[in-house]
Parts: sequence; structure tokens; C-alpha cells
Amino acid sequence: MWIVLGLISAFSDAAKNTLAKHNAKSFDSLVVTWAWVTYSLILLLPLMFFKGVPRLDSTFWTSFVARIILDVISLILYVKALKQTDLSLSLPMLALTPFFLLITGFVINHEFPQPIGLIGVGAIILGTYLLNFKRNEKIYQPFVAIYQNKGTFMMLWVAVLWGITGSLHKLAILHSNPYFYTAFGALILAIIFTPLAIWSNKQDFIRSLNPKNLQYIIPVGLLDGVSVLCQMIGQSIALTVFVVSLKRMSIVFSSAMGWFFFKEPIKKRIIPICLMVVGVVLISFS
Repeated sequence: MWIVLGLISAFSDAAKNTLAKHNAKSFDSLVVTWAWVTYSLILLLPLMFFKGVPRLDSTFWTSFVARIILDVISLILYVKALKQTDLSLSLPMLALTPFFLLITGFVINHEFPQPIGLIGVGAIILGTYLLNFKRNEKIYQPFVAIYQNKGTFMMLWVAVLWGITGSLHKLAILHSNPYFYTAFGALILAIIFTPLAIWSNKQDFIRSLNPKNLQYIIPVGLLDGVSVLCQMIGQSIALTVFVVSLKRMSIVFSSAMGWFFFKEPIKKRIIPICLMVVGVVLISFS
């Protein structure tokens, strides 16, 4: 069951990335971020009370508040990275999330995969390295390239932050339920991002509310709602690193969509991306 949920989450996430990149060309980054978290509520709010309001203890609130703070930072970086860099170059950085989850999952939730999962992590790191490697250059140059490309570097930080929030999600879900937690989190993020979006670009914010533009913006939120909800339900029944690793299949879907819709170069990036996917699969079945 969690495998199906992970794949649905991956495809929805890839479609959301493609639409978000398209919208980022016309709207301020913070407005796009506000739109996707806000319009995801169309799907999520009706499910908020699906299993009733759980008893929320101090563990829930501690993990929830920490997650919200990190999510605000990571979402801002995420949309800015999509705007500045090719999907097939920036999004593969998210394949490093399982590496950080191995650490945080063990520390926070006492989760750790089998040795084959560690091999998968190695494959992901190697794929990330090759993604930025060019012939006739020094061995350390790909690491410099990640730093020099602002979009890729920002997405690397997103991977670090999501490596932490992934484990916080699991902890909060265990002390509530996936439906309430997903909807409540989206609601709080929407409340936080509303003034930020207005402050960032009031004109773009007002323009985003125009009925002519809603047809492009609302689907981003709906797709995000599907992706996050499937991820949270999956995490409630399987190890966090398994579900998130499978969700990283969105790298392949996003790269293909970036090539198809935005004519982004992908031929030279296929091998590194596939290597990263192999790593994801190994982690998933560890």
C-alpha cells in the first residue's frame, strides 16, 4: 500500500513542480509558494476531521512547531530554486534527502534500514556528483559547481531541511493522525505565507486572484495536496526513509517534464539521474 502511495506522491509532486516553474515565470516566488499551500486546502481541509481531532500532546506541538519553521524556510528556497535553474539540474539534489533521513530518522524515531539501504545512499551521492561532473575537469569541481549554481545550491539546502522535517512529520503523525496533521500543517503555512506574499509583491498577489489566473494556480495547490497527503499516510504505515525515497522518483518525472515542456537539456543527465533512482530503489527495499 505504501508503495502505491509513494508513487502517487512522486507523480503529483513532479506535475506540481512543472506547473510551479511555469507560474514562477509570471509571479513572484513567494506568491507561488502561498498559492500552492493555500489552494491545497481545497482538498485537505475536508479531510481534517476525517478521523476526528486527536489529543495533541507536548511531543506533537514541539515537532509541529519545529517542522513549520523549517518548512517556511525550505519552501521559499524551493520555489526560488525552481525559478532560477533547470528542473533536471536542481531537483536531483532532493535525492540526497534520504541520506539525511538516515541520520535524523535514527536520532528522532530510532529508524534505520538494512545494509542494502546504505548502498542506495552511496548510489545517490555518486549520482549527484556525476550530475555536476564535466570531462577534463578536476575531481572536486562538481562540488564547486553545486556551490556556484545558486538554484542547485538552494535545492541542496532544501534536501537538508527536508531530511529533518521528514522525521518530524513521522513523530507528529504518531502523536496525531495523518489526515489532521496534513491539513492542519497546510492551514498554518497558508496563514503564515499570506502576509509574506503580500509584503513581497502586493501587485502579483492581487493579480494571482484574478479568475483568469486561477486556472493556472489552483492546480498547483491541488497537486501539492495529493502529494503531501499520500506521503503522510504512507509514513504512518512504513519507515519514513522508505516513503520519502520512493517519492524521490519525482526526480525522473520532473526531469522528463522539464525536457518536454521547457526544452531543458536532459541527454547528458540521464545516467546520473538513473543512478540516483537506483539508489532510491535500493533504499526503498532495504
